[in-house]
Parts: sequence; C-alpha cells; structure tokens
Amino acid sequence: MDPGRTVLVLADTRSRVLARLVDLWAITLLYLSVVAVPTLVNVLYVDVDGSAEVLPYLVMVMLAVVLIGWFFLRVVSVARFGRTLGQRVTGIRVVGRRDGGPVRWGQAFRRWIIPSTAPQSTLFPVVGCYFVQRADERLGQCLHDKYADTVVVQATTGKARRLVPAVLAVVTVAAVATIVVSALTA
Repeated sequence: MDPGRTVLVLADTRSRVLARLVDLWAITLLYLSVVAVPTLVNVLYVDVDGSAEVLPYLVMVMLAVVLIGWFFLRVVSVARFGRTLGQRVTGIRVVGRRDGGPVRWGQAFRRWIIPSTAPQSTLFPVVGCYFVQRADERLGQCLHDKYADTVVVQATTGKARRLVPAVLAVVTVAAVATIVVSALTA
C-alpha cells in the first residue's frame, strides 16, 4: 500500500438512514413554513372576499419552492460540498467511486433523480434504497450510487461518530413533533 494514499471507509447503513431522516426533516420544515403562507393568505382572502381563486397559484408556488429546496439540498450541496445537511450531521460524505474525489454536478444530479423515480424509494423513502445498499456487500451502494458511480464514506471519526445515536433521537423527536403540530393545525 502506498504510504501517502488516503484510505476511505465506507459509511454504515445507520448513518445513511439517519442522514436521510435529517434531510427529510429539513424539507418538512421548509414545506411547513411554505404551507403556512398560502394557508394564511387563503384564510384571509376567503374571509374577506368569499372566493378562493388565488389558492391554486399559491399551491403551485409552494410546490415549486419545495422542489427547488429539495434540489438544492440533494444536488447543489452534494456537488458543492460533497454532502447534504443530514450527511454533514452524521459525518459522512459522497465521493466518486473510481478516485474517491469530489462528486461532479452530473453525478449529483443522477444521485437525486434516481431516488425520485425508483419504486423502492417512492414506497419507502427513508429506508427503501438501503435494503439494496445492505445487499451490496462490496461497496454498500444504493441504486442512485450505482447510477452516479459514487460511494458514501465516513468523513469523521471518534467523538463525532459517537454522536449519531443522540442526533437520531433528536431528529426522531423533532420529526414526530412536526407531524403532530402539522396534524393539529390542519
């Protein structure tokens, strides 16, 4: 082995699932913050005028903002920084499979578009592709990793890795609280 060569350690399934949960939580918070504005405008507008003509436009704007937010979270942050918010929290990052180098924009886009269309990701968005990752014993790649020719590796060691269970607990509580609050306000 070359003494100057860096050895990359593949990320474990738990860190990857937790990273996806954090990302979904961030998008849920974005969604709820975007939903609050059209809901408020609709309530005020309907109460004043008695019609809801503006609501379809507000819903389209809301969906566009969420889609753009998801794009920035999953494509721009991976292409620019090598990781999403959730991957940063869990201490993992995405690298090119062949050279371990930074992910290119095309690779980041392919990583984003595959989970959006794969049946197991649509039915089980948090853990669906990780069943595939667990089955790939060699590189632990999900379908979107294989398509984009990337792997997910550990970016930190030691203390940061020990924080993963605590972060998982906080994210779980926050996600449940977000769902409960949104159900109560609906």
